[in-house]
Amino acid sequence: LFEKLKKTYNEFQHPSFIDDSNIFTTINSNNGSIVYRSDRPVLLISSTSWTVDEDFSILLKALQLYDNICSTNLSGVRLPAILCVITGKGPQKIHYKHLLNQLELTHVTFCTPWLENEDYPKLLAAADVGVSLHSSSSGIDLPMKVVDMFG
Repeated sequence: LFEKLKKTYNEFQHPSFIDDSNIFTTINSNNGSIVYRSDRPVLLISSTSWTVDEDFSILLKALQLYDNICSTNLSGVRLPAILCVITGKGPQKIHYKHLLNQLELTHVTFCTPWLENEDYPKLLAAADVGVSLHSSSSGIDLPMKVVDMFG
Protein backbone atom coordinates (compact mmCIF):
# COMPACT_ATOMS: atom_id res chain seq x y z
CA LEU A 1 0.00 0.00 0.00
CA PHE A 2 2.79 2.45 0.90
CA GLU A 3 4.48 1.80 -2.45
CA LYS A 4 1.20 2.58 -4.21
CA LEU A 5 0.58 5.74 -2.18
CA LYS A 6 4.09 7.13 -2.71
CA LYS A 7 3.41 7.29 -6.46
CA THR A 8 0.59 9.78 -5.87
CA TYR A 9 1.45 11.43 -2.56
CA ASN A 10 4.95 12.79 -1.97
CA GLU A 11 4.42 12.52 1.79
CA PHE A 12 4.89 8.73 1.49
CA GLN A 13 8.22 9.03 -0.33
CA HIS A 14 11.45 8.71 1.61
CA PRO A 15 13.97 11.48 0.91
CA SER A 16 16.48 8.85 -0.30
CA PHE A 17 14.25 8.26 -3.38
CA ILE A 18 15.28 4.60 -3.48
CA ASP A 19 12.77 2.71 -5.63
CA ASP A 20 12.21 -0.08 -3.10
CA SER A 21 11.85 2.30 -0.17
CA ASN A 22 9.14 4.55 1.18
CA ILE A 23 8.81 6.61 4.33
CA PHE A 24 7.84 3.53 6.39
CA THR A 25 9.58 0.49 4.90
CA THR A 26 12.64 -0.57 2.95
CA ILE A 27 14.12 -3.79 1.60
CA ASN A 28 16.64 -5.58 3.82
CA SER A 29 19.73 -5.92 1.62
CA ASN A 30 20.80 -9.13 3.41
CA ASN A 31 17.72 -11.26 2.78
CA GLY A 32 15.33 -9.19 0.62
CA SER A 33 12.62 -8.97 3.28
CA ILE A 34 10.58 -5.82 3.80
CA VAL A 35 11.41 -4.15 7.11
CA TYR A 36 10.33 -1.02 8.92
CA ARG A 37 12.74 1.88 8.61
CA SER A 38 14.43 2.87 11.87
CA ASP A 39 13.57 6.51 11.12
CA ARG A 40 9.96 5.88 10.15
CA PRO A 41 7.35 8.35 11.38
CA VAL A 42 4.28 7.51 13.43
CA LEU A 43 1.31 6.99 11.12
CA LEU A 44 -1.68 8.88 12.53
CA ILE A 45 -4.97 8.36 10.68
CA SER A 46 -8.15 10.36 10.92
CA SER A 47 -11.15 9.81 8.70
CA THR A 48 -13.60 12.64 8.19
CA SER A 49 -16.54 13.93 6.23
CA TRP A 50 -15.10 17.44 6.68
CA THR A 51 -18.27 18.77 8.27
CA VAL A 52 -18.89 21.14 11.19
CA ASP A 53 -19.51 18.23 13.58
CA GLU A 54 -15.78 17.44 13.47
CA ASP A 55 -13.53 20.06 15.03
CA PHE A 56 -10.12 19.50 13.48
CA SER A 57 -8.68 22.52 15.24
CA ILE A 58 -8.31 20.24 18.30
CA LEU A 59 -6.03 17.87 16.39
CA LEU A 60 -4.11 20.70 14.74
CA LYS A 61 -3.41 22.37 18.11
CA ALA A 62 -2.24 19.05 19.59
CA LEU A 63 0.09 18.41 16.66
CA GLN A 64 1.47 21.95 16.90
CA LEU A 65 2.26 21.31 20.56
CA TYR A 66 3.92 18.00 19.67
CA ASP A 67 6.00 19.71 17.00
CA ASN A 68 7.11 22.36 19.51
CA ILE A 69 8.12 19.65 22.00
CA CYS A 70 10.13 17.86 19.30
CA SER A 71 11.79 21.11 18.24
CA THR A 72 12.83 22.16 21.73
CA ASN A 73 13.88 18.62 22.76
CA LEU A 74 14.55 19.64 26.35
CA SER A 75 14.59 16.04 27.57
CA GLY A 76 17.15 14.89 25.01
CA VAL A 77 14.82 12.07 23.90
CA ARG A 78 14.32 11.89 20.14
CA LEU A 79 10.60 11.68 19.45
CA PRO A 80 9.43 10.31 16.10
CA ALA A 81 8.04 12.48 13.36
CA ILE A 82 4.34 12.09 12.58
CA LEU A 83 2.65 11.61 9.23
CA CYS A 84 -0.95 12.65 9.81
CA VAL A 85 -3.20 11.22 7.10
CA ILE A 86 -6.69 12.71 7.03
CA THR A 87 -8.96 10.89 4.59
CA GLY A 88 -12.35 11.86 3.25
CA LYS A 89 -14.30 14.40 1.24
CA GLY A 90 -16.58 17.14 2.42
CA PRO A 91 -17.49 20.83 2.53
CA GLN A 92 -14.72 21.98 4.91
CA LYS A 93 -11.83 20.11 3.27
CA ILE A 94 -10.59 23.16 1.33
CA HIS A 95 -10.75 25.31 4.47
CA TYR A 96 -8.70 22.86 6.52
CA LYS A 97 -6.23 22.16 3.69
CA HIS A 98 -5.57 25.90 3.63
CA LEU A 99 -4.95 25.86 7.40
CA LEU A 100 -2.65 22.84 7.07
CA ASN A 101 -0.62 24.56 4.36
CA GLN A 102 -0.11 27.59 6.62
CA LEU A 103 1.36 25.54 9.47
CA GLU A 104 5.14 25.61 9.67
CA LEU A 105 5.85 22.30 11.34
CA THR A 106 9.10 20.37 11.07
CA HIS A 107 8.17 17.09 12.77
CA VAL A 108 4.58 16.71 11.54
CA THR A 109 3.53 16.22 7.92
CA PHE A 110 -0.04 16.15 6.62
CA CYS A 111 -1.56 14.23 3.73
CA THR A 112 -5.25 14.45 2.76
CA PRO A 113 -5.85 11.65 0.26
CA TRP A 114 -9.02 10.19 -1.13
CA LEU A 115 -8.50 6.43 -0.95
CA GLU A 116 -9.92 3.64 -3.03
CA ASN A 117 -12.36 1.43 -1.09
CA GLU A 118 -9.90 -1.46 -0.82
CA ASP A 119 -7.07 0.81 0.42
CA TYR A 120 -8.94 2.42 3.32
CA PRO A 121 -9.00 -0.67 5.61
CA LYS A 122 -5.36 -1.42 4.74
CA LEU A 123 -4.31 2.07 5.79
CA LEU A 124 -6.32 1.79 9.02
CA ALA A 125 -4.62 -1.54 9.76
CA ALA A 126 -1.19 0.03 9.22
CA ALA A 127 -1.88 3.03 11.47
CA ASP A 128 -0.08 3.51 14.76
CA VAL A 129 -2.75 5.91 16.00
CA GLY A 130 -6.35 6.52 14.97
CA VAL A 131 -8.12 9.76 15.86
CA SER A 132 -11.83 10.41 15.47
CA LEU A 133 -13.11 13.91 16.10
CA HIS A 134 -16.64 13.10 14.96
CA SER A 135 -19.46 13.58 17.41
CA SER A 136 -22.06 10.85 17.56
CA SER A 137 -25.48 12.08 16.46
CA SER A 138 -27.07 10.66 19.62
CA GLY A 139 -24.17 11.65 21.85
CA ILE A 140 -24.17 8.24 23.57
CA ASP A 141 -22.75 5.77 21.05
CA LEU A 142 -19.48 5.38 19.19
CA PRO A 143 -19.35 7.25 15.87
CA MET A 144 -19.02 4.86 12.91
CA LYS A 145 -15.58 6.31 12.12
CA VAL A 146 -14.34 4.95 15.47
CA VAL A 147 -15.94 1.58 14.76
CA ASP A 148 -14.07 1.52 11.40
CA MET A 149 -10.78 1.80 13.28
CA PHE A 150 -11.49 -1.43 15.16
CA GLY A 151 -11.59 -3.27 11.82
